[in-house]
Amino acid sequence: MQKKRKLPIYAVLSIAFLIFCSTGFLLAPNDPKALTLEAKLLSPCMSYPFGTDELGRCIFSRILMGGYVTLGMALCSAAIVAVAGTAAGLLLGHAGSGKRVVVDSAINAATAIPPIAYLVIFNGIWGNSIPTMMVALTASLILRMVKLVKTLTEIEMGKAYIMCMVSSGATKNGILFAHVLESSSASISTKIVLR
Repeated sequence: MQKKRKLPIYAVLSIAFLIFCSTGFLLAPNDPKALTLEAKLLSPCMSYPFGTDELGRCIFSRILMGGYVTLGMALCSAAIVAVAGTAAGLLLGHAGSGKRVVVDSAINAATAIPPIAYLVIFNGIWGNSIPTMMVALTASLILRMVKLVKTLTEIEMGKAYIMCMVSSGATKNGILFAHVLESSSASISTKIVLR
């Protein structure tokens, strides 16, 4: 008889956190943007579970709404990074050696900048807003994704079965997206999870 596999605790907590962030705003007891100056700096009570801030806004409601907005930003940025970063990495990994030197230097220079620096730079240019934070998050992660996929593509392109496919007349796109991507996807997923 085979034992039932239990989900690890970190997976259970991650799923619970995602559900809470995606649906928690429905449980908000108050309007997170409503200003109630007569109720400012209240201690936690039934109406305001976490109390209120200096403008009388419900802290608990603002946390729930903040989780929903943050989750949406993270998922949108992750989708852009996954699709655009993977496609760019595959194409750059297949480029000629002359192009690789220039591209490698540019990517290494850009990824040397800490992610928080992107946020500071973009906030200074466009001001503090949700679109600015999404652009900064996407810009800081997409270059790292391109570098990861490009490296894995270069490794995969040097293998014997790819050389056999090239000599047999397989198309560039067929090799990249049908074989290299499929072979590299497990490594990409593993490295993303570990990061």
